[in-house]
Amino acid sequence: PRPARAAAAARRSVPARGARARTVVVRSGASGSRVETETSEVEATASEAAEKEEDGPVEAAEAAEAAVEAQEAEQAPAKKNGADAKKAAAEAPAAKAKAKKAKAKKEKAKVKDEAAKAETDEPLAGADAAEAEESAEGEESTAEGKESAAERLERYRKLYEELLAEKADLIARTEAAEQKARLAEERAARVAPPPAVAPEAMPDGAASPADAGEPIAVMRREDIAWPSPEDATPFWERPECVEALAAPPASIVTAEPDASPLHVVHITAEMAPVAKVGGLADVVTGLSRACSARGHNVEVILPFYECIPESAVNNLTHERTYGSYHRGGEVMVDAFVGEISGVRVLLLRPQNHFFRGERVYGGGYDEREAYLFFCRASLELLRESMRQPDVIHLHEWHTCAAALLYWDMYHEMGLDKQKLMLTIHNLDHTGEVKAEELDYTGLDGESYAVVEKAVDERTIGHNPERMSLLKAGIVYTNAVTTVSPSYREETLGGGGGWLNKTLTTYRTKYSGVLNAIDTASWDPRRDMCLPTRYGSVSEDGKALCKEYVRRGLGLDVPEDGERVPLLVCVSRLVPQKGVHLIRHAAARAEAMGAQFVLLGSGHLAGEFEGLAAEMREGGAGRCLLMYNDALSHFLYAAADVVLVPSMFEPCGLTQMVAQRYGAAPLVRRTGGLADTVVDVDADPAAGTGFVFDGAGEGDIEGALQRAISMYKEREEQWSALADRCMAVDNSWARSAEEYVKLYRGM
Repeated sequence: PRPARAAAAARRSVPARGARARTVVVRSGASGSRVETETSEVEATASEAAEKEEDGPVEAAEAAEAAVEAQEAEQAPAKKNGADAKKAAAEAPAAKAKAKKAKAKKEKAKVKDEAAKAETDEPLAGADAAEAEESAEGEESTAEGKESAAERLERYRKLYEELLAEKADLIARTEAAEQKARLAEERAARVAPPPAVAPEAMPDGAASPADAGEPIAVMRREDIAWPSPEDATPFWERPECVEALAAPPASIVTAEPDASPLHVVHITAEMAPVAKVGGLADVVTGLSRACSARGHNVEVILPFYECIPESAVNNLTHERTYGSYHRGGEVMVDAFVGEISGVRVLLLRPQNHFFRGERVYGGGYDEREAYLFFCRASLELLRESMRQPDVIHLHEWHTCAAALLYWDMYHEMGLDKQKLMLTIHNLDHTGEVKAEELDYTGLDGESYAVVEKAVDERTIGHNPERMSLLKAGIVYTNAVTTVSPSYREETLGGGGGWLNKTLTTYRTKYSGVLNAIDTASWDPRRDMCLPTRYGSVSEDGKALCKEYVRRGLGLDVPEDGERVPLLVCVSRLVPQKGVHLIRHAAARAEAMGAQFVLLGSGHLAGEFEGLAAEMREGGAGRCLLMYNDALSHFLYAAADVVLVPSMFEPCGLTQMVAQRYGAAPLVRRTGGLADTVVDVDADPAAGTGFVFDGAGEGDIEGALQRAISMYKEREEQWSALADRCMAVDNSWARSAEEYVKLYRGM
């Protein structure tokens, strides 16, 4: 009978009893971590289908029973007489209607089952459901007349499309879970600090403690998520890069604590990575970390710039609110304490407009006035909190007014045991100030307007004469340092400019201490920004990083066996950095058989806009007129040669980072560049880069030709050069030791 066939069809249209929801299981390598994504929508559909399987036979039985009753009612008039026949005839239509309605109900349930099953079956199941629905619709509309066949067909078509969309979403979420699980293992390796390595326990042949240890979390080629210029998110902005830079790297070497630890407070306008504009920020963070590792109590006082997100400071808490003098009144200051890159920081947020804006410098306020206030607020915080550091270390012109305020005011207000040091990072910035601006701090500005204290000799006879905060800092501190021995000698000569006389006068307290880099933050063995890590250029890691950058920027990827060097320049685009030489190298690289990538920003960036547009049309170079910290990590790891053709360079960190990542620096002989790079052609056994003299385009082109020829024609010699670069000890271990000696000697 038709009811029995319908019941059988209904049973075939639903999943088997006990159907389970699909579970996606992702395993992340050796860590054994599991990511399980259960799809509640599929689970609900399977459960409903199982219920339908149980209800189907009941509805079929009811339909069959109604059909039998109807047949018996139709036969009743022939078997019964008179009233009985009339009664049976009257009941026959009702029984038939009941059977028809039960059948329609059963067909409707069948259609719903077919639609639910469409999520996991092939698209043909959707067509079957639609066909079944058409059949049921014709009968149900006849029985109930509530919805037309066309309307019901359209409704179920939409339902089917929604189910397909949900299935596609499930697949996408599964793939995202797989990617997240794969990256979780890498991030776990960064969180777990590597074992400390004492110098005496270093492997044979390691040039420094920084060389100890093997690469971790090395990625295979097939596991790398290769980037493309068409990606919605550039590869350097991927979440794993952001997380890698936000997490403070673990120190590789634990130094023996110094006897009689000192309490050192740095007062600075910059600190990496949260308030970084130049090398000043890297030096403050690196030196602070190194001295902390030696057991000293180090704190850094920094403006709480509006552009610093609170989330970037670990364990951030509000320490106190206090008032600090300014322009005859008092400005309230909120002082916060926290940690940045493992260093204790004191962040000052004035309750006025100072330090507001999207950048460290260039906000809508007078910078000289803001930093004069910051100097007094920093000393006031030390007094209010009853801190008595042994050393107050000042950096650049921004904080030099603190030296005047200390000796002529706060030394008599309870801060009486400190010694002051000033580090000059760049003599090009001297911090000009008027006498009335010094008055804002509560000092008598006119009293410093003499040659022996702070007056700028270049303005003598002018109306008004001006003063230099940097000069005042040189005069009023116990010790002065600069960032390399060669730069000290240059500034004592003609390189000192108008401050040459002052520096010469105080030369006995003036030292040159070579800067260094934070080898925990800059470490190709543990750099979680990179697609993979490496410990030498002979490993696959560097080649994979190079291919990763080439693909991500849209550069041509050379064929197997083809040697095309990648030249990189990471620089501020200002006159000091030799912009005309950078531009010439960028324009000539392709013709010389190399590729070129520039990452830089500054007020001369406009000179590269035409070249940048031209390079975008080909695969031999890119000019990226911006700065991004994560991208710089990628470029150093990918580079074969890194250009630093500065006109003058107090120290420079770029060439040190390049060496750390196995790239040969190509530098102009000046300042710290001369102290840190040995020309490989002049000393083939000990060379660590390429050095040129002069400031013309022909001078840098000659050095480029030497580097490109060696890379293309002498592969073994190039590999030896790159490995020597990676073995150079540019860590803060030695420099921090020199600074501690100077602290104690003041």
